[in-house]
Amino acid sequence: MLELETGIDRSGVPDTVLGQEEASRRHAEALSKYFHRPSNKRVNYTKLAIASPFLCPWMQLVQEWNKASDGPLPFFVLRDQEALAKLRLALERKFNVHSIGLPPAALIPVLLTLKTRGNPGDNALICLPLRTDFRTNRQNRLATVHGPVYVEPAHPDPHGKERTVLRAQHLKTLKRLRNRRVRQKRRLQRANPGVLVRIPQANNRALVEQQLKRMADLWLPATPATVRQQCSRECFGYVTQAGFSLSEGGVNGIGYVTARGLEKLFKICTKGTVKVLHTGSKIHV
Repeated sequence: MLELETGIDRSGVPDTVLGQEEASRRHAEALSKYFHRPSNKRVNYTKLAIASPFLCPWMQLVQEWNKASDGPLPFFVLRDQEALAKLRLALERKFNVHSIGLPPAALIPVLLTLKTRGNPGDNALICLPLRTDFRTNRQNRLATVHGPVYVEPAHPDPHGKERTVLRAQHLKTLKRLRNRRVRQKRRLQRANPGVLVRIPQANNRALVEQQLKRMADLWLPATPATVRQQCSRECFGYVTQAGFSLSEGGVNGIGYVTARGLEKLFKICTKGTVKVLHTGSKIHV
């Protein structure tokens, strides 16, 4: 935590080798833990509109926000102190963000301060609000309503039935192979009475690994169809680290947003108000 507050922690910076290796390690650990749970104990992230709950797909996010660009754009974190200072002035309405000339492939580091309860956690989505969200928030304050401003609706799971059918077929195949081995053992036992017959164990490793790979791709696709439009609010960034700050007396988060998404945010709200969606919740905070 001391390294994080002093600015020398590079484990969460997405364009550094350490940050990418650390993200890959955490992704592998979280993915293994997720698929070790039984299917009825897993969170269905498809219904929660979370495309990648354990890894921030920075490259795909930047690509989707720069559709007009030719070829892939290698992203990088903006470290230009002059440009960052102008962005701070833009949040204070003292500078025009469009005159800064932000690189299209740049990721802008941001510090988020939550105004409500809860901790968004790592890999939370940073989304663009709608003007109706501000109107609803103002009406809730006037009516002393303490509920959430916006709740993500449940999304359909297009692979639910396919997973059920695939699992039933896999169990049926394993049962058929087991019955075949039982019949083989009985046949050998009848041919050699009085002799203990042993048959080799079933070699189903390749079949099981293939099934696991197919089921994993149906639960969490390696390459999501879209990242920007994964929920009902446009996603333009991710929270890499979040937690309670004793010095601030509240929950803060460090994240990165795309340059094009930030420019669009200033067209909606010049104060820098965003919506944050936790990977395990439907409530936008």
